[in-house]
Amino acid sequence: MSHNYFISLITRITCLILITHMAFAQEEKLGHYIKDNQVIFVFSASDYIQYQRLRNGRFKSPDRVRVKEVSISGNFNNWSKDGIPMDNIGGGVFVLSQPLSIFKDQLTWDFKYLVNGKFWAEPDISFRDKVVAGTHSSGEPRYFLQLNTFIPNPMGNTLFRLPGHKDAKEVILTGSFNNWNDHALPMENTQNGWRLALDLEPGYHQYGFIVDGTFIADPTNDELIKSETLGMTSVLRVTKEVRLFLNTHRNARKVAVAGSFNNWQSDLDYLEWAEDGWEIKLELPSGKHHYKFVVDNSWITDPANPIQEYDTRGNINSVIVVD
Repeated sequence: MSHNYFISLITRITCLILITHMAFAQEEKLGHYIKDNQVIFVFSASDYIQYQRLRNGRFKSPDRVRVKEVSISGNFNNWSKDGIPMDNIGGGVFVLSQPLSIFKDQLTWDFKYLVNGKFWAEPDISFRDKVVAGTHSSGEPRYFLQLNTFIPNPMGNTLFRLPGHKDAKEVILTGSFNNWNDHALPMENTQNGWRLALDLEPGYHQYGFIVDGTFIADPTNDELIKSETLGMTSVLRVTKEVRLFLNTHRNARKVAVAGSFNNWQSDLDYLEWAEDGWEIKLELPSGKHHYKFVVDNSWITDPANPIQEYDTRGNINSVIVVD
């Protein structure tokens, strides 16, 4: 690729950042954006009302600090005082674009901006991607900025829907799966309501919707749990397909599986005879599950599974762990 191509690409990205930043400037502040699987970190000097000196913790107002260079530091680089240098695109704006894939080791990353290698740029309550990091000596809240790597996936295994609310300006999906982030997952407004698809790990997840700033539980889901901070939240179980197989008892008339996942009911999940044995495919949430096969009313452990545990009644059960 030619040098002119890269110059053109950088120019387009820079224009996108500036336009996006200006569009949001009147309503909110953001320290980063996610665009096309890239994380674009943005520092704008006009967003900050105070800087804190690294050496002694004293504060300075922006009019006493001439911003010459900016770097980024966070738990992705162990809060290094050197930081990762950002590009100066003029007007007091510095940017750094990184592939989203390099942040996949964990869900959230805290970060702040370093100015001139001497000051932390202190985000205030008006930043949308802020997270409380403690308190200053004055007792005022202290904030980090936070990158949340959880992004929508049109081909994901879970589709969230919120019917109605056609007059809402914005609906955000939030839940335990993204640390209750209040801005990262805006939903799509469709003819039948709002929707968003995600790829979730198997297990139990709490979630809800933020409709124009107001949190509500899913009105179509009767399974609820009370949260100390949010009130009632909805509960979703995401499962993974698991195959259980028994290659003995070929002359059995019927074989079922009973376990902690079906309340030990012996007449619910029956195995079918395949070419080389009995099998069943079940959708199970993540975690550890106890089970036994029920062969013509006789309960047996899985002979092909060496992992077994006693339950509270002293019975030995086979164990399967779903990741």
